[in-house]
Amino acid sequence: MGAKIVEKNEIRMIDYGNDDKQLTEIALFALEEKYQKVPDAGTKKGYSEIKIGLKEMRGILKKLEEKRKEKKKSVLIQGRLIDSEAKKIEEFILKVELPYKIEKEKEDIKIEHLAQAAEEEEANRVLALESKLKAIVDFKEGLLGKDLDYLKDRLHQANNIVVNNIEFEHLIDDARKEIEISLETLHLAISERQEFEDQQEIQKKAQKEMDERQAELDKKQAIIDKKEAEEKQKIRDLQIEKEAQDRAKKASEMEAIRVKQETDDREAQLKEEAEQAKRDLIEAEARIKREAEQEKQRLIDEAEARERNKKHKVRINNKAVECLVKNGLSETVAKKAVTIIAKKLVDNVTISY
Repeated sequence: MGAKIVEKNEIRMIDYGNDDKQLTEIALFALEEKYQKVPDAGTKKGYSEIKIGLKEMRGILKKLEEKRKEKKKSVLIQGRLIDSEAKKIEEFILKVELPYKIEKEKEDIKIEHLAQAAEEEEANRVLALESKLKAIVDFKEGLLGKDLDYLKDRLHQANNIVVNNIEFEHLIDDARKEIEISLETLHLAISERQEFEDQQEIQKKAQKEMDERQAELDKKQAIIDKKEAEEKQKIRDLQIEKEAQDRAKKASEMEAIRVKQETDDREAQLKEEAEQAKRDLIEAEARIKREAEQEKQRLIDEAEARERNKKHKVRINNKAVECLVKNGLSETVAKKAVTIIAKKLVDNVTISY
């Protein structure tokens, strides 16, 4: 079996003369010389040249195998010789091919490592974006029971968050939605807390008024007590006077009778005045107590009325949101629209409660 060199250093199976064998060896050495220098697979040009060389050598091996089978069919007696010669050529080409394969495998491993590093970097990037998003979500958590200063500070922090494509990339829509929900929740919490503190201020004012009324009542009671004491002293003085008159009874019976009558009349009058003063005091105490209870009930009725009005407004607002959603708006946009209208921030548009 032999081979000869044709254009582009093609190697093929031909006759078995020594000349043809010599030509095959020349072609093989030419192939070896052509691919003796292994390109650097780390460069784009080198990697491309390696792929071209491997493709060419594989093509030669494929043609060699096809020719071997063709020759073996027609010349079965010379099959072993054909196989032997083909094996030698195959081993020679594989020897030339080996450093190309090694260089390519090294670069493929490097490319795989770079791809893995890129995947890890991407995973870390996504995790960082999700952490930023969670920070926005957390703004609407843990607000129950917080004072007005804390809520306003949280609102200030939320307003200072920069939401753009650079900061949130593919999560920009979620970030915008969550910051809108957080801001709406904070505004609602501030409004409810303000209403709660205003209610507390009203209760403090009512308590102060009740305390002032009680102080006035105590002052009036002190005046009444003083007047009763004075009246009692007067009665005691009259009794002393009566005793003096009794001692002078012998002097003038008629005068004694007159004085006694005057004394009795005066005592009846003072007793009546004391009883009237006592009745006035009881009536004043009852009136003040009744007024205090009425004021307390008035405050309770006002608080209950405000609560009923608040629930009524919430129910009407929810129905308005449902209506807007049915007409094509998203729930978030619908809630925002109803909130703005309820706050009377839209001219010529109101909600009838």
